[in-house]
This record gives sequence, structure tokens and C-alpha cells, in this order.
Amino acid sequence: EPFSAAFLKTLGGEFAKGTISRLKQQVTSTPVVQALEHCLQVGLIALVAQSTAAEPEQEVELASLFDEFFHDPDVWTEIARLIQDKSLDHGRLMESFVEAGYDPETLPQLDFTCALDAFAAAYVAAAEWQSDLHGVIQTARARQQLDAQQELLAQMKTLVEAVSERTAIGVRAGQVLAAGSERPIWQIGKYVAADEVHGPKFDMSGDYRGATLHITTQYMNAPGEPLWSQEDFSAALRRYLDWAGKRYGRPQLRGIEKRERELPDITLEKVYVSLAVVPDPESDDEKSVRRSRPGLAVASPEEIERPEPVDMGGLLRDNTRLVITGAPGSGKTTYLYVIASTLARAMRAGQAEEAQAALGLEGPLPLPIYISLGDYNRYRLGRREPGDPEHGTLLAYARYALIRQLGGLNLPKDFFERLLTQGRTCVFLLDGLDEVVDERHRQIVSGDVENLSYIDDVGRIVVTSRTRAYVGESKLPPTFHRVEVQPMTPEQVDELAGRWCSVVYDPVDAASETAQLRGEIARLEEHRRERGEERRLADSPLLVTIIAIVHYNDRHLPEQRAALYKSCIHVLLAETHHTKGEARHDLEDWGGTEDDKRELLTLLAYHMMTAGEKAGRTVTEATLKKWLRPRIVRRRGEADAGRTLDDFLQAMAERASLLHERDRVYEFIHLSFQEFLCATYLAHELPDVAAITAFLTDNRHVTDSWWRETILLTPGYLSIDNRTAALNLLQRLATLPMPDAVALAAAELAAAAYLELNFSDQPTCDVLSHRLAALLIDESLAALYPLRGLAGV
Repeated sequence: EPFSAAFLKTLGGEFAKGTISRLKQQVTSTPVVQALEHCLQVGLIALVAQSTAAEPEQEVELASLFDEFFHDPDVWTEIARLIQDKSLDHGRLMESFVEAGYDPETLPQLDFTCALDAFAAAYVAAAEWQSDLHGVIQTARARQQLDAQQELLAQMKTLVEAVSERTAIGVRAGQVLAAGSERPIWQIGKYVAADEVHGPKFDMSGDYRGATLHITTQYMNAPGEPLWSQEDFSAALRRYLDWAGKRYGRPQLRGIEKRERELPDITLEKVYVSLAVVPDPESDDEKSVRRSRPGLAVASPEEIERPEPVDMGGLLRDNTRLVITGAPGSGKTTYLYVIASTLARAMRAGQAEEAQAALGLEGPLPLPIYISLGDYNRYRLGRREPGDPEHGTLLAYARYALIRQLGGLNLPKDFFERLLTQGRTCVFLLDGLDEVVDERHRQIVSGDVENLSYIDDVGRIVVTSRTRAYVGESKLPPTFHRVEVQPMTPEQVDELAGRWCSVVYDPVDAASETAQLRGEIARLEEHRRERGEERRLADSPLLVTIIAIVHYNDRHLPEQRAALYKSCIHVLLAETHHTKGEARHDLEDWGGTEDDKRELLTLLAYHMMTAGEKAGRTVTEATLKKWLRPRIVRRRGEADAGRTLDDFLQAMAERASLLHERDRVYEFIHLSFQEFLCATYLAHELPDVAAITAFLTDNRHVTDSWWRETILLTPGYLSIDNRTAALNLLQRLATLPMPDAVALAAAELAAAAYLELNFSDQPTCDVLSHRLAALLIDESLAALYPLRGLAGV
């Protein structure tokens, strides 16, 4: 017997021991350890029962796989998340399962996702049964993740009861066997009833077949013989919907989350805020063309009839061909994720009416097909398959990406071929036209999308692109209705902050944390307005999320804004907040590596700051290139300097959107970013804090209001990685030898910067306070009253 009682006891014990060792807070109490071991053992039994029910003839292969899989330390680490009341990362566990030797062709009926769900549900049910664990571990979040699978939870409760008094448990073909019992004490519920139309019916919550009947019918009735039976296709469809609901049901936080504190699992439906769009916008590029051509009349603001914003929630109602443009982080990809996950969950649970209301749809729900256009372009440029005339087309890529790359789902090869272009049963979610970096390739990809749209039986198509890249021949024809995502309103920012806090904090703390976060955002924006910045920083879901994570990491705004600006610059430069895929690496390296681009931006910010307040807000392209070219020549050589500089400028304007360009004149989108990057330059490029002090005082920058924010941000930036350097800089600024206005200004700035640090240092505090007191009572010191007022606060 491959899964004998002895085998499962040994495997479960070693697996439980390894998993418990991965807990950050070590568990030492013997009753607690034994209770946890029992819960993990029950989870293992449920997983094995689920797997052997699907593949009863392959139990030897499964036993070998699970023996390797459950001895993997990475698996221990991931399962330990469940004990910490966090959801399992199915993607990472699938990677480990593949590394253990899993081959979907050998085990075509195995649904590993369902097996993991069974494990989690059995663990939660067992943990709630164990009195020794009450008050020691939590299961509230894990149970919340299983709310949609009540039947599975109920089934696992019966398993927990069945094995509660047993010590020797084996599994065979989905049946749980106990020593001394002639009949199985429990078995996985594979079928529950017969269905006159579809044959055997799977045990699923809700009216699953009612929500997907049109898709099954389309697959079975499409021209040609289907490869799979109706029953097998329905099971494959269920696996795809389960996967899509989980894959697209979480916000993209990769690259945004700074792991000072690990975030809990966050689902998109709990934090999503529907934004507004403006129909048929005229792009800034088109306006620039009008301004630059004397023969073209430019309408006055009064003559332009501005369309009223509409809520994104109803976009699909009247638009079968749709283009959504917007700024970086404005929520374009998130909206596609909302469509995909909402449809998948509704179809899986048989709740079609809820999805129809949420998305503005009527009639049968379409099957969501998400495609990254950047990844599609890489596929299109790859080696062509001989004898395949469709290779390099969007339809071929859909089959390639969703079947070959998702082999673990075990989908039939004709799964999408019989659905994509027939019966309008799918919705194509085509993300990131702007992520096709080369403009010529972007035009070709746009043409491929256009050709797809002319196929009558193709369902809805939704395309996203950054506004800057949606110009010229890359634009789709008028048959596509275009809308532009609008900046978030303060009310929407508050709503997102509240949703965020309700998810990441305990219910007891959520209300107070929400009030604090909203207050910090308001104070940050007020701080910026006082300095003349009209545009709000927190005007997109991406930036609000970054601010929320900075707050979650116990930073206080606006005081610790250097940490916020650092996170913003990193996310915008690194492109890691985009969907995983090979095309993302192209975006990351376009215009140079992240370090290359940051180096040039800091140099540019430094030159713009030193140009002074009157000249330093904008710079012509010619002057900008004169400043940056010598550095690029040093890094890349003379031959590549011109191309490298052009790519950098295009990447910063189109991709990172850190620079705004109009008529070959550039400016940072936020003065705060310019000031922070200049502070970064001082910290990185000047040899030490003595040199920074000399630069700021010798040039009298400490007395210039134009430099005030940069000076305050410099020690804040230093303190992120080197508190000692930050404190040394403050003490040097505070202890200039000459008791004059420069010394008072430097001491006042040092004291103000000290108050903005997220830590205290009594010796530095004493130096600053004594120095300020001495300068303020010095009657010989000639200083203006405003400066004395700042220093005396």
C-alpha cells in the first residue's frame, strides 16, 4: 500500500516537524506542538485522499512525489504561513511540486489546486477542533479565504471527526482507512448526483453548470470532434476558473511591498475602488501637435465641450471594443484583474447575477482571457513553428500561454480553440499596449488587435495602454471606444485608505489606523501645497498603495517622506509592479538598469536645483543632454551615448513618467521628486557628510528657501540605511564655527530635520538644542526675524 498508515505517519511527522521549525515565534509547549502536528497530519490525509481519488491507478507515483514534496524546506516555509493565519501561495507550491517531479501528462486527472484547498480546509477544521490551540494560533483569515467553499469545509469537518480518535490512518483511492475497521471511515466526495444533460455531476457549491452551460455547450458543439468528453471538459473548466479567480483576485504588490513587516494576504475585491473615466479624451500629444502647427486652429477652453466623467463599473455595458488609457499606476491593469476575477468567481460559484451587476453585463457571462501584449510581442518575434500558419497571432498565443504555460491545470489542447472565435463566449483582456517598447512593434501589435476585432464571433475586447504611448499609428480604429482614467478624488483616496486598513489590520485597530493614514495623507498634501505644489501626490491607486505600505511599516508622514519618495522612485523605475512575464524584464532594462536610470535622474535633479528657483523647474532637451551626456560617455562610451540618452529620456517620459515633456522641454512630474533625487545625489556623489555640509554652507544654500526641502530630505534619506551618517550630518550643520546667519539657518535646518527622523538620539538632540539656544541669545548675530522665528520654534 503506497499510502499505508506507517508511510503517512512517518511522512506527516517529518513534514510537521520541519514546518513548525519555520515559525518565527518558536512553539515549545508540548501540547501545542502535538496539536499542530495532528492538524498538519489531517491536512496531509485530506490532500492524499483528494489526489488518490483523482488518480487511483498512480498511487505509487503519487507517493514518490509527495515524499519528495513534503521534505522540501521551501514547502515547510510556505505551509508555515497557514499556521500564521495566512493563505497558501498556490503558485509557489506548484513550482515546488514540479521540482519534485510532477508531470501533468503522467497525472492528467490530478488537480493540485483542489488538493491544496483540501489540505487548507482540513487544517483549519482540525485547528478549530483542538482546544490546546485556542488562543495560541488564529484561523480567522484562513477561514475567511475558505468562505466560498463551505461544502468543502463541511466535508473536512467530517474527516476531522472521523480521525479524531484514530492513530493508524492509511489512504487508498480517496478512501481513509483505519486499523481495525473493515470499511473506510471517510472518503472524498467525488460525485453526488446524476444530471440528465451532463451526466455525472461534480459536488460544487452554487449553480455552477447554470453559469457555464453556454461555454460547455459551445465547446461540445463547435465544428469538429472535441478532444475531451463533456464531463472532462467541465472539470477542466472548473480548474481554469479556480485558477483565474485566485491569479487575478489579488492586487499586484510585487516590487511595491517593502518587507519590513510582512503583509497579510490581500484580495482585490476587498481593496478595489472603482474610479472614473472620461470618454473620448484628446491626448496631450494631440494638443501639443495643434500648438506646434500654426495652420491648425486651437480651440479655447470655453469652446471645448468637456465630457462628464463616468464610473468604470459600467464600461462593459455598451462597449464591445474598448481602449482604456491612463497614467502609470492609475488602475488600468487592476480593472482587467477585477473583470477576470469577478467573472471567474461568479461562474465557479454560480452567481451570474452578481457579476452582471458589478460589471454592467447582460446575458451569459463570458470566459475571461487575460493576455499581456508585451509578452505576446516577445512570442510573436520568437522562432516560428514550421507548418503553423497561425503562429505569431493573438489566437495562437492565447493557446500557447494558457495551455502550455499552465500545464499544471491539465487543460485539453482544444480548450480555447473551440471557444476563442466562436459564439462570443470569451472576453479578451489585452493588457499593456505601451509595454511593447519598440514603436514599430507596437504598431504591428495594434494591427493584430485590430484584425482580431473584425472577427464577428469574437466577444468583447478590452485593451489598456499608457496615454503617452497611445499615439500615431499605434492607435486602434474608431470602432474601439476610448476612455481615459481620471486621477483619484480625495474621497476615493480616503475610501481606498479605509479599505486597505480594514484588510491589513486587526478589526480592533482598523478604525484608528484608517484615521491615522487619512490624516497623514492630508498632512502630506498640505505640506506640498504650502511649498507651491498644486498636483496631489496621492492621486492614483499605485501611489496611495505605496503610501499605505510606508504607513504600515511604521513610518510617519509627512515627517518620514524620504522613505515614501524612495519607494515611489523605486517602483516607477523598476517596473516590478507589472504582471510577471518576460516582457517585464524588457521594461525594467529599457533606458538602462534601475541603478543607471536613478544615477542619471539624480544628476539631472542636482543640476536643476543648482540652476536656482527661477530656472530650475524646467530644462530644455539641449541643456539636459549637455548635463547628462558626459556621465553616459563614461559609462557606455562615445559610440552608444546618443542612443542611450534618447532611450533614457523616452523611458522616463513614457514608462516611469517621472519626467514630463512638452515641446522638448522637460520637468519632473513632482517637484518633491526633484528635491528628493537631488538629496540622493548629495548622499551618493559627495564623498562624506563633511563635503555635503561644505556644499550646502559655502554656496549659502542653507539660507535659500529653494533648497530647504532638499536639505531636510538629505538626512532623512541617509537615515534609511545609515543612521550614524545622518546624525553626523545634523551635528556638522549645527556646529558651524562662525556665529552668523548661515550658522543659524544651518542649525535650524538640522533641528527641523532631526524632528522628522523616525528615531531619537539624545546626544544629537542636546547638541542641536544647545546650539540653537546659544545662537538665539547672541545679540551680535544679525539674522532676519523669519529665520529667528523658525529657529525658535
